[in-house]
Amino acid sequence: MTRLLHIGMDMPVLYACERHDVESVAVFGSREWDRGGIFPERTRRVLVDRQTDIDSVLSALAREGLANHRYSGVQTSDEMAVVLSGALGRSLGVRSIDPLTATNFRDKARQKEKVGAAGVPTARHAVITDICDLESLAYPFDGPAVLKPVAGAGTGDTQVITGLAELKEIGRRCRDSRTEERAYVLEEFMEGDEWLADGVVFDGELLFFAVARYDRPCLSTVEQRLPLSYRRFDPQTDAWAYELAGGVVRGALKALELDHGVFHMEMFHDTRTGVLSFGECGARRGGVLVQEDVLFKFGVDLAECAMLCAIGERPDIRPDVRPEAVGCTYLGGEAGVVLRTPSHAEILARPNVEFARIHHPRGFRLPEMNGISIPRIGMGMVTGATAEDVERHLAELCDWFADELVIAPVDVTLSTLRQWHRSRWPEPGFGEDIRYER
Repeated sequence: MTRLLHIGMDMPVLYACERHDVESVAVFGSREWDRGGIFPERTRRVLVDRQTDIDSVLSALAREGLANHRYSGVQTSDEMAVVLSGALGRSLGVRSIDPLTATNFRDKARQKEKVGAAGVPTARHAVITDICDLESLAYPFDGPAVLKPVAGAGTGDTQVITGLAELKEIGRRCRDSRTEERAYVLEEFMEGDEWLADGVVFDGELLFFAVARYDRPCLSTVEQRLPLSYRRFDPQTDAWAYELAGGVVRGALKALELDHGVFHMEMFHDTRTGVLSFGECGARRGGVLVQEDVLFKFGVDLAECAMLCAIGERPDIRPDVRPEAVGCTYLGGEAGVVLRTPSHAEILARPNVEFARIHHPRGFRLPEMNGISIPRIGMGMVTGATAEDVERHLAELCDWFADELVIAPVDVTLSTLRQWHRSRWPEPGFGEDIRYER
């Protein structure tokens, strides 16, 4: 019996197991557990305290009598659990990513060092061993730089700084808050467009990759509180982009020693010089709607490929490229309590919307998403005849969704809440606005 041990709750991977008659054991933490979800019938679910901690995972598997099962592979789509999946595979004697290879994809300084040594263009960088050690902090660049945790994820805690004084101020804040995250990397700021590549590797061979471009750099998206959105390049009309990206993708993957699995890579395209540089890479599938847009555009199921690679089966990838342009975006608004959001059916009824997903129902308290674009309620995928059409349709969908949202502010005074209520529904409704007269 073929059986996959999956860390996290990646539903497309679990349903791919079901289609291929592969039993699945899904191990995930309380946050994912509490989200709920409709699982495939043959998925065995295991609740753990922390899905990124090998102690928690092994203990839970042992309690459930699953630690000694014969698994065909270990797989994860969780950025923070990639190293754990490798260590777990070695512990159980199961096919998995090599643990040291996994660190190549988690440690951003190690990535830059290995990729740069292989001759692939990438930003200069410096390692900060302890951000709280103010005396040892130094600023090695003449211009701006990007500061980020060595093993962070996404754009969380990533910021642009301009000099030593700013770096030391961040260090003081980290020291005063007694942060546990002490190792950082300082990277030379890269100008230009931000690109991404998503693909599949098996036995060290690059089987497939698809290239896209963010509408604006991720840091700009965060700083300006805008929806994160991107457009997938077409391999025919944008052949130049694939030719340019191919060398960087192949060179970086070889340097990082990925043997099998899916990957999500980010790059920088300097529009002045035409040079494409490596940014960073994860040994897991990309977020947003990467699974859906690649399936739409190329007919390639990345989740299925991840599952097959994990159990040692070479994916039979035969791209069937559609002519339409495609792009994806976050859908969201300000933090607060969601009182109304467009339904899934309403979003799909909009012109040129191909797919949508709503994450949070009415009544959910949407938190501030510091460092990760706008608070996200859902995501949408649009199509168009040209790239310009897609950019316009993405903007139209975001504007319409924001207009239809009703989010009540929280942690405010009654007066502020009443003023907000009046601004949306001008008629009197409560309190001193209602007076009795005989």
